[in-house]
Amino acid sequence: MKFKLFLTCAVCSVCATGFADPLGTAFTYQGQLATNGVAANGTYDFLFKLYTNSATGSQLIFVTVPNVAVSNGIFTTALDFGAIFNGTAYWLGISVRSNNSGSYVALAPRQALAATPNALYATTSGTAATASNVVNGSVTAAGIAPATITAANIASVQVVTSLNGLKDAVAISAGNNVTLSTNGQTLTIAASGGTSGWSLFGNFGTTPGVNFLGTTDNQPVEFRVNGGRALRL
Repeated sequence: MKFKLFLTCAVCSVCATGFADPLGTAFTYQGQLATNGVAANGTYDFLFKLYTNSATGSQLIFVTVPNVAVSNGIFTTALDFGAIFNGTAYWLGISVRSNNSGSYVALAPRQALAATPNALYATTSGTAATASNVVNGSVTAAGIAPATITAANIASVQVVTSLNGLKDAVAISAGNNVTLSTNGQTLTIAASGGTSGWSLFGNFGTTPGVNFLGTTDNQPVEFRVNGGRALRL
């Protein structure tokens, strides 16, 4: 018996309902089969093989589909090669036989799979490990799920993730004799009591009349010991 495959097409079965089960790796294959030049009718067994080349190449995987109903030459069946589609071009080799009878007859030529089965690969974008070609500025705050970016996801020395154990909204306040001022992205911390102070280890480079210990208002100078006045000038 001479078989001939006239026309084939492959389409994905996708449900548009928001509550549908997750899309799997199966797709629907439809073809037109003839025997001895006449449209086939009856039940047939099909053997589908996936190749990396249109004529030679390596056979990657095969799927046997028995008891396929063919009416007026038309048949439809589901194929599932698993998660093998990744954008690579593949060819489908098809063999057929009468239901449970005789050997499989290979049909020629191999069928180039269109882009539809490879569209299954797009479902993995929801859990992509990396996105190396995202255009600058295309990811906004609205597109990032809450709590998905943590310190563990940020490379070292990129941003300050902790300051002395403080995280997130850290406030800086000025203490005694200290002022804080901002100019754009610059934070300036300055001593409000003057531009310099006296060291407990002595000072150098002083100028008489300019550098001194004392007050500039009409108030006395006090020296204290253990919190109590020891000397008043």
